[in-house]
Amino acid sequence: MKRIILAILATLSILIIYSCKDYDFQNPIDPNITPANPNGLQVISFSEDKIKVSWVDNEELPVGTKKVVQFEYGFNGTDFTIAGYDTVENNEAELSTWFHCDTTYTFRISLYYGGNKTGSTSTIKRKLILQPTNLSTVFDSDTTATLTWKDNSTFEKEYEIEVLENGNSVLIKTVPANNITAVIKWNYLIGKTYSFKVRGKSELNNSNYVTVSTSFSMNAPTNLQITNFIESEAVLTWTDNSSNETSFEIERSQDGTNFTTIQTVGSNITTVTIGGPYLITNQYSFRVRTKTNINYSGYSNIVKSTIQFNAPTNLQVTSFTETTIVLSWQDNSSYETGFELEKSENGSTYTLVKTVNANTTTATIDGSFLTTNQYSFKVRAKTNINYSTYSNIVTQNLQFNAPSNLQIASFTETQAVLTWVDNSIFETSFEIEKSDDGTTYSTVKTVGANIKTAAIDGIFNTESFYYFRIIAKSLYNSSSPSNIAVAGFRCGTSTIAYEGTTYGTVKIGTKCWLKENLNVGTIINDNAEQSNNSTIEKYCHGNNEEYCTTYGGLYQWAEAVQYQNGATNTTSPSPAFTGNVKGICPTGWHIPTLTEFETLSAIVGSDGNALKAIGQGAGSGAGTNTSGFSALLAGYRLGSNFFAGLGYGTRFWGSTEHGTTRVNGLYLDIMNSNIIMDDCGKEGGYSIRCLKD
Repeated sequence: MKRIILAILATLSILIIYSCKDYDFQNPIDPNITPANPNGLQVISFSEDKIKVSWVDNEELPVGTKKVVQFEYGFNGTDFTIAGYDTVENNEAELSTWFHCDTTYTFRISLYYGGNKTGSTSTIKRKLILQPTNLSTVFDSDTTATLTWKDNSTFEKEYEIEVLENGNSVLIKTVPANNITAVIKWNYLIGKTYSFKVRGKSELNNSNYVTVSTSFSMNAPTNLQITNFIESEAVLTWTDNSSNETSFEIERSQDGTNFTTIQTVGSNITTVTIGGPYLITNQYSFRVRTKTNINYSGYSNIVKSTIQFNAPTNLQVTSFTETTIVLSWQDNSSYETGFELEKSENGSTYTLVKTVNANTTTATIDGSFLTTNQYSFKVRAKTNINYSTYSNIVTQNLQFNAPSNLQIASFTETQAVLTWVDNSIFETSFEIEKSDDGTTYSTVKTVGANIKTAAIDGIFNTESFYYFRIIAKSLYNSSSPSNIAVAGFRCGTSTIAYEGTTYGTVKIGTKCWLKENLNVGTIINDNAEQSNNSTIEKYCHGNNEEYCTTYGGLYQWAEAVQYQNGATNTTSPSPAFTGNVKGICPTGWHIPTLTEFETLSAIVGSDGNALKAIGQGAGSGAGTNTSGFSALLAGYRLGSNFFAGLGYGTRFWGSTEHGTTRVNGLYLDIMNSNIIMDDCGKEGGYSIRCLKD
């Protein structure tokens, strides 16, 4: 209604003005002819106080013919009002009046040629746009909002900005023409809605308002996490979802309910270190919120954690003696100040025995450790205010390894020599014990640490048995005894183990003999001669080892005496043999002399059958073996490729020479009971029966 009244008043004023104006309607055309209507109406320019148009004339008039242009406008395209006139000679005309902004006008014109009036042109619409659009708001902070809009006008002189507060619009800022943004200083509170209005102003008009309503908000931080948590600090990180905070407040709780602010950090910071101390017995909760000078955001998520103080693991005993034990473990903490080591002797009650520094992973515990006790150890990490849980428990007995492999290295009527293996690293001595009955032992000698042999002097009956054992000793402990080694010999019951074969023994008179023929050495073919080559060589009937297993080996004399004193099968030893000749016999045994063979013969009454094993010999030569000598008719080697006498006779080498190339021996035959002391060539191959020294 206001616009209609203003339009009517404007029209009346124009009519009054033009009614006083002397328009020239001269040079009329034929009044009975209606002039052709103009067309092609165009707006050349349009402002709030003037419109200029052009058109196309459809009448041919003399040059200089004046015409009057009648302007009309309306608002709905049907109701038109005469707005004014202009007299022109060409096809352009102007109308000065007051046009309202943001209103759509419909224009048309008609022409007067003298007294003749044309019809109207087609209409054309125009609108003066002053109102801005697309108003939006961005809160830079809780005291600053930036408004932006679209400038749709070319003739504004300024923009007015208003804010709606408590139901009233308050003009808060004016900005010059052509601006499309304004910074509005205000105190903006979270959760409150603010409405802003912007309108354009010109010389004659005020546009309609464009309005935007928005609430100030501050996004709370999210994704709060604890990235490191030790007793001296907790490191927190979060996601900053706000662009206008001035700081962040970090709060902590020990009960998950009551929080207190413990630290404030500046804007755009997303990590903080919160100092301790923190106890492993407590659970700590953290949360963070954004703040400005006048506002607080909501809280982030709550993150809860207990300090992680990892216990040592993999506790092991790496060395254990009676005075020290060495322990090692794995350190799984990064902030301990030390480690406490505890010991128990009953597996339940522990006492602190040592404290070591941080980052240490081994410790030596000194003490007096007994083999009769079992010891348990555990370790834990510590700081000034916290203790980790304990490591695994390691339990161990002190191992005091007994000597082993005790052996009789030699044994005579005046001395027994022992050897053993030392299996301990902390003994201080070895005690050697002896028993005459294998049951009751007494200490006979003590030697120092790391000794592995000892000579026991005394008076020993070589026909008796003596039992020895050895015990390692230290400051506080004794090992268990070693194996028992037996020294001594009882002919007839004792056996001799020699080079893989065990031989029985037999006592005949006062002498002790092996009960079997000697079988030692490497078999060679019967067409080869035995030689001095550091290898004991033997012949076997038919070059078959099985015969040697049954009857013993056959040896040439030089091989039998092992070339002692340069002896050969063609030369005598130099110097000549004196005493016992060991030859290829076991240690403590020797090859008999002629005299010893004669003594043997005398003891059995020169009865060869008493020396032969049962089943050996025939007729008057059948063996009775009453002596236990158990002789076999083993035959002999008489030369290259020549074995003979198997089952018919046997000859035993002696050590007594009969000239340079011959040696005395003892011969037994299948058909008679004679014991023949004869001599044979050294190159022959005969049996060996050893006699104990």
